[in-house]
Amino acid sequence: MKIACLQFSPVLGDVDNNLTRADAVLAKANVQDLDLLVLPELAFSGYNFKSLQHISPYLEPTTSGISSLWARTTALKHDCVVIVGYPEKVDISPKWPASPDI
Repeated sequence: MKIACLQFSPVLGDVDNNLTRADAVLAKANVQDLDLLVLPELAFSGYNFKSLQHISPYLEPTTSGISSLWARTTALKHDCVVIVGYPEKVDISPKWPASPDI
């Protein structure tokens, strides 16, 4: 099994530039026959947000945000599994009736 770790220093909040940088690092590495590509948590949004309010604009919907899209595209391009962490927007609405009368 061939595993690669794509590590770079993301610019906090600069998702588009960080995606471009990740692509550039991956292209420069010229990986072949890769089975698994691993990126760190919050790889594209950056990590050290001051508060929940600061990270809020970068929350992504589960499996349909820019990080998931990049991971799927990269996985298809390199025929491998891609793991990337991202700040996820979670639906906190009740899943069950709030009243016992229902």
